[in-house]
Amino acid sequence: GFIEDINYILSKVKHKKQLCLFSATILPEIIEISKRYMKNPIHVTVNQNDITLKTIEQMYLITNEKEKYNHLCDLIKQNNNNNQMVIFTSTKQKAEELAMNLRKKELLKVTALHGDLSQRQRNYAMHKFRNEQEQILVATDIAARGIDIPSIKYVIYYDTPWDPITYFHRIGRTARENFVVKAILL
Repeated sequence: GFIEDINYILSKVKHKKQLCLFSATILPEIIEISKRYMKNPIHVTVNQNDITLKTIEQMYLITNEKEKYNHLCDLIKQNNNNNQMVIFTSTKQKAEELAMNLRKKELLKVTALHGDLSQRQRNYAMHKFRNEQEQILVATDIAARGIDIPSIKYVIYYDTPWDPITYFHRIGRTARENFVVKAILL
C-alpha cells in the first residue's frame, strides 16, 4: 500500500547510499523496487517450512456463522488470566459491531482498530491496548502488519483469512520472546 510513497522517497535520495529492503512478503512490486534502486541486490528468503514459530499453538473450531459469536464469548470467558488478545475480522463494519457487542457483554475491556477510524483514533486505540488498559483489540488487517505487542497471548480469527500470507502476518503479531501463544481460527 506504500509503493508510490517508497518510489517517491527513493527517487529523491542521493546516489551514494546503502539501501536495505526488508519485507515479510516479496510481491512483484517489491522486486521491481529492488531492481530499480539497488545495485546487485541479494535476496534472502526464509525456508517455507520455518514460516511459523514453535511457540505458536495453532487450533481451529468448526462452527457455523450463527454460533461463532457464542463460541468467541466462551473463549474469552476461559481466558481467566485476562490475557490480551487480538480478534481479526474481515471488514471494518464487523470489527466495530463485534467490539460494541463484546463491550456490552462486559467480559473484558475492548477497543476496535480499523480503517474508518482517524489516525488519531487509531493511535489512541493502540495506546490503550499497548498499555494494557484494554485486553481485547478487535481489528481488521490494519493491525496485521507492523505492530509489536509482546503481551498478546491469543490471536483469534473471527473471519478466515483469504490467503495463507495474511494468516501468517496476523499470527506474527505474537510469539515474541519465547512466550507460548494460541492462534485460534473460528
